[in-house]
Amino acid sequence: MEQPGARRCPRCLGYGHTYSGIGTGMITQEPCDYCQGTKTVPVSSEVREQLAEYTHDAWSRWMKYLFNKTTWDEGIRRLTIPSDLAARWNRQMHTPYKELPEHEKESDRAEADSILKIISGRR
Repeated sequence: MEQPGARRCPRCLGYGHTYSGIGTGMITQEPCDYCQGTKTVPVSSEVREQLAEYTHDAWSRWMKYLFNKTTWDEGIRRLTIPSDLAARWNRQMHTPYKELPEHEKESDRAEADSILKIISGRR
């Protein structure tokens, strides 16, 4: 429910957050408390734990995948990432989501869908 006189946060477009102030004849806009990370969206401890478990599982899947693709050199005690994968991952991590090709966005969308299932209580 929108609060009387409330304006949308310019970043998350949410209503009712404290974000604006009047300066010297100009309206200044700051991200809301949620966007700044000083407040968190209220969720149950159960949902929080489910999200934490999902985060750990996603990290664990990634590490298993990464270790499966690398070579361990016991002599120098080092993992070696194949150059083609290193180049691809380097490109991906330096590319904003909006600029990724559609087939690469799909994996991020699948991750987002998994998170949304937890938040909506469908997991």
